[in-house]
Amino acid sequence: MGLLKAAVTSHSQRMKQLSSLPHWVLGCLCQGSATNFSTSVFVCTKLADMAVMADRCPTLELQEKWYPRWEANNYFFSGKKMKPGAATAAATTDAPPFVVMLPPPNITGTLHIGHALTVALQDTLVRWQGMRGADVLWVPGCDHAGIATQAVLEKRLLLQKGVTRHQLGRERFLQEAWQWKDAKEARIYEQLRKLGAALDWDRSVFTLDEGMSAAVRSAFIALYEKGLIYRSSRPVHYCPALQSVISDIEVEHLKLEGPTALTVPGHRSPVMFGQMFDIAYPVLSCEDHTRETGQMIIVSTTRPETIPADVAVMVHPSDERYTRLVGRRVANPCRPGQSMPIIADNAADPTLGTDRPAQSVTIL
Repeated sequence: MGLLKAAVTSHSQRMKQLSSLPHWVLGCLCQGSATNFSTSVFVCTKLADMAVMADRCPTLELQEKWYPRWEANNYFFSGKKMKPGAATAAATTDAPPFVVMLPPPNITGTLHIGHALTVALQDTLVRWQGMRGADVLWVPGCDHAGIATQAVLEKRLLLQKGVTRHQLGRERFLQEAWQWKDAKEARIYEQLRKLGAALDWDRSVFTLDEGMSAAVRSAFIALYEKGLIYRSSRPVHYCPALQSVISDIEVEHLKLEGPTALTVPGHRSPVMFGQMFDIAYPVLSCEDHTRETGQMIIVSTTRPETIPADVAVMVHPSDERYTRLVGRRVANPCRPGQSMPIIADNAADPTLGTDRPAQSVTIL
């Protein structure tokens, strides 16, 4: 009885010591049969004297420890299935290749959460293919993003140095651009390393490298010769500050509730946007479509600059104000001698702008 009491007391003391350990530590150490429970308890009581484990994975410390080792051992380059003693990828075995190009981030800034998602997905595929025995090559790189980078750099120069690219001069501006590129590229590559990306850093590229530029020119010429690239006159977005055409993605759209004065790059004073203009379209005679009858169709628009390209005036077929004019022609107020038909279609909204009846007329 005395021995049993002593055993129970000893067991109770050990359980109190175990209670101070994290649950996941107990789960790892104390699983097993009844025969080795005493040994497990003994190990746990020894660990109870140690510092409490962190409740989160120390990702930064792990990254700083392991990623340099991965790079030093050339884990991330094509040809890692090399014969013993081989110094280059040329001495590889016949392992099937798996090649991926990292979508090159723009040097306009640094990586964001969208980049992290893309890198995580590609990294999963790359490592999986490597585990399957493929000879993996994941190529890193950065994109110069010409117009966007120029815009960011010009804003920076104006804020920090108070100069424009014209005042700075072409050569000085290019020097600033390359310095910007080197700094942003280094930061982006640092972020990719912190993400643990299995990239072959010896093969990193920049979209203005000679090899990349030659490939772009070759592809452009091939597409041109096939008729897939052509030159034509089209409406474009022109930036008065950059003095250049820009793509749709570079345009910032603003929704205005009414006339609003906005500051526009390249203009000393604000420019009024969202202002409605009433434009009179003279109705022409039915006989020769050249003589004005004195009747007018008033059209309200915020885009009077598009009037020279008008090809028709459209009204709703049930709008009694204009049904008698359907089939007639009107003159283009900005192009003397050019006429256009008045047509009817349900696409015209007769209820639009009840305080401005002319808004119910649509220009095509």
